[in-house]
Amino acid sequence: MNYTLITGGTSGIGYSLCKIYAKKGENLIIVGRNNLDKVKEELVSKYKVEVHTCALDLSKENASNALVNFVKENDLHVDRLINNAGFGDYGQFPKCNIDKQINMINVNITTLVSLSYYFIQEMLKNNKGEILNVASVASFQPGPLMSVYYGTKAFVLSFTEAIREELQGTNIKVTALCPGPTDTGFKKAANLERSGLFKKLKNYTPDMVAKSGVEALENNKAVEIPGVLNKIGTLAVRLCPRALVRRVVYHIQK
Repeated sequence: MNYTLITGGTSGIGYSLCKIYAKKGENLIIVGRNNLDKVKEELVSKYKVEVHTCALDLSKENASNALVNFVKENDLHVDRLINNAGFGDYGQFPKCNIDKQINMINVNITTLVSLSYYFIQEMLKNNKGEILNVASVASFQPGPLMSVYYGTKAFVLSFTEAIREELQGTNIKVTALCPGPTDTGFKKAANLERSGLFKKLKNYTPDMVAKSGVEALENNKAVEIPGVLNKIGTLAVRLCPRALVRRVVYHIQK
């Protein structure tokens, strides 16, 4: 039996992704810290799919090993990996809590890379699989006042495009989903109530972003940027001088 593994699957975009795949009749492995039983009960009851849950803090050392062991011990086969878990933080870097920044790197980069590495091995054996890595429109520019977050998402986009190219000639699909501001718990968790990012730019719904990501993965699209305004914004960033981009992002966030 095949499973779709979704990290950060109990809220926001991850939860929307769980609902989409459950509606398609896909069995799920949901990774998160809160509300796992509630989400499992809802999906099993409504869509009659099999759901396994794994309570993990993906910022902790060896979290990815613990998840891989969970999959092995339960004899589960993952043919679709969605690295959705991630978080940000707002503020000037010298004034930030450095432990929170390191934990952010662990979740947004280290765990994502580790899980991708392990499950790609399994996908290569079967010459079939799908990987969706959730990056961000932040991937396309530096982000003053959210420097580490923007840096991690730049890594996710670059890494995803690179492994996609390496896997050409196989039946493994790899897509980077790059949403802009989205109405999730991310704003509160990242202390973004003070930021102009969510106040000045259009916010999309998690369901809209998730639907866009699923369709892009099904069509084996390299990079998906949901929303016309987000597409225009990322194009403008690539055409403008870097010095101007830095200043504009700073003033938007300030």
